[in-house]
Amino acid sequence: MNKQFYSNDTERSVLGALLIDNSCIDDTFEIKVDDFYIPQHKLIFNAIVSLIQEGKHADILTVSQALSEEQLKNCGGLAYLAELSRDTPRATNFKHYASILRNYTKARSANNIAKTLIKKLTKASFSNSDSSNQIIAQTESELFQLGHAVDNQDEQLIPAMLNNIMTFLETEHSPFIPTGFKNLDSKIGGLEPKEITIIAARPSMGKTAFLISLIYNQIIALNDNPNLPIQPVFVFSLEMDAQSLMLRLLATLSHVPFIDIKNKNLDDSDYGKISAAIAILLKLKKFLIIDDNAYLTPAIFRRKVQRYTRLYGQPIFVAVDYVQLMSSGEKNNENRAVEVGNISRQLKIHCKDFNIPLVLLSQLNRSVESRSDKHPLLSDLKESGSLEQDATTVILLYRDEVYNENSEAKGTGELIVAKARNAATGKVAVKFDGPYMHYQNLV
Repeated sequence: MNKQFYSNDTERSVLGALLIDNSCIDDTFEIKVDDFYIPQHKLIFNAIVSLIQEGKHADILTVSQALSEEQLKNCGGLAYLAELSRDTPRATNFKHYASILRNYTKARSANNIAKTLIKKLTKASFSNSDSSNQIIAQTESELFQLGHAVDNQDEQLIPAMLNNIMTFLETEHSPFIPTGFKNLDSKIGGLEPKEITIIAARPSMGKTAFLISLIYNQIIALNDNPNLPIQPVFVFSLEMDAQSLMLRLLATLSHVPFIDIKNKNLDDSDYGKISAAIAILLKLKKFLIIDDNAYLTPAIFRRKVQRYTRLYGQPIFVAVDYVQLMSSGEKNNENRAVEVGNISRQLKIHCKDFNIPLVLLSQLNRSVESRSDKHPLLSDLKESGSLEQDATTVILLYRDEVYNENSEAKGTGELIVAKARNAATGKVAVKFDGPYMHYQNLV
């Protein structure tokens, strides 16, 4: 049975309400002519909107005059326009009629996406997993955009906004998640729910080490205060596998050099330290969830965060290492900067929907290498697109010893807060223990 994804009665009610009360036009910013399935209704809607936009009153007579003779005939004449007004129960129900109309539009769009998916799958080469993954990712992206189409007015009036502010002020705990870097937290507050924090650097500066240090600081806080609620951290690692990340975390937590753990060059003392670190981690067995699938799109990210939240609870923060390795899941993205920008915008929507702090690790471009001063700048964000725009905070990592073998700043680094929408920018000095892959507070 072929279901009809439209309603003649709904379309008539929307048009009838507009003819009865032109002020309903203020609620039609989300309605477009293509929301009407029946051709004659498209003609009538266009005529009504055009008249009102010209500052004229749209009623049965003026709409009939705005239509050509042939159009009016195709629409059923003056008698049909009169029926629209007469048969509409109440103009005050317009918003409800409009909502139903939009639901039918979404159903038609979803149906078209499904038909396109079936056509693509019949032509796909299943010997190549990339082909099917790309088809699914593109379909997910289209469905996501459809699901986030504007349906309602989102304006808020002063009383509602003040009520939200009072609730915020009366809440005892800070909404920020401490990074564990005291001077950094005093500058930016910490990681902010619903916002993106970018950690960016050139290769070898220690982006992943900084992420591991963020996780380490959370582990130490939980271990020192058993009364703290255990909230998980979700890490999407597109570059390293889960074992590599865990080895780095063990090096940081046990204070055994990473290279010794990796090469299994360990003595009894080292094994004792590692065993103590493992014991701490086992007490927090659902604290860290690492997803090391190398293929990640915004749509897959959304689905996985939903799944992991359902299984392990609301995350304290979510991290992606690193964002330039993500795919939009769409074909024909010739401009990589634009594609990364689209990825960034979708991730921004997701972190707001999930009320999570999102940490994105990012590469910096080679412009740094051509300058005498190797300190990174905000403009160095690689394939930035809208990364800088979508982020609330951008922290650039710099260690002078990477460029200067005889640097007087060996064993230290700088967290350069290059952007802080809700806080102060500036530099924070930190200690860097290279053998243990560990950034820490500079005492």
